[in-house]
Amino acid sequence: MIQNPILPGFHADPCICRKGDDFYIAVSSFEWFPGIPIYHSKDMKNWELYSHALTNAEDPDLKKLPSAKGIWAPCLTYCEEDDLFYVVYGVMNSMNARYFDVDNYLITAKDLRGPWSEPVYLHSSGFDASMFHDDDGKKWLLNLDNHYAEGKRFNGLWLQEYDHNQKKLVGEVKQFYKEPHNELVEGTHIFKHDGKYYILKAQGG
Repeated sequence: MIQNPILPGFHADPCICRKGDDFYIAVSSFEWFPGIPIYHSKDMKNWELYSHALTNAEDPDLKKLPSAKGIWAPCLTYCEEDDLFYVVYGVMNSMNARYFDVDNYLITAKDLRGPWSEPVYLHSSGFDASMFHDDDGKKWLLNLDNHYAEGKRFNGLWLQEYDHNQKKLVGEVKQFYKEPHNELVEGTHIFKHDGKYYILKAQGG
């Protein structure tokens, strides 16, 4: 029987993925280094620290960031077609302006112990970005937009295709979902099951 908490202590914004019989969880690390701790389990009950996704202290440089900024909400996924792990993460620089000052990046690895690819800059539009690997081979970046639209803090969810070969976002960015009450959501992810797409989101903010 699983007993909670499976990871006691400070493990914010957990994101879980599976490769075969192995389960992995990535968590936020904020201004702490090394960045993005990754935990491993065979049974979802017993977990051990497996690796860190960010081990270069200069990229990203977190030394001048205030407390609670830095690495937010990493999204860890595994793409069987590529045999690659993907980590999308945001570097939150500031929340003091009209817009959140956040830069979003992507790194990949065959093994979660590394080596990791050089970070690919994605965009600075919104936060809690995540990657969705569709069964037609396409990849999509999902994020919420915190732009103040019509006096509201939240401006819906946005989607854009990511080209793995070109290592960049391509095509039109589209607002494909808008919260009826314009409330802020966090940690958005897309899943597909039996031909239908589902959005998982944390409500409130």
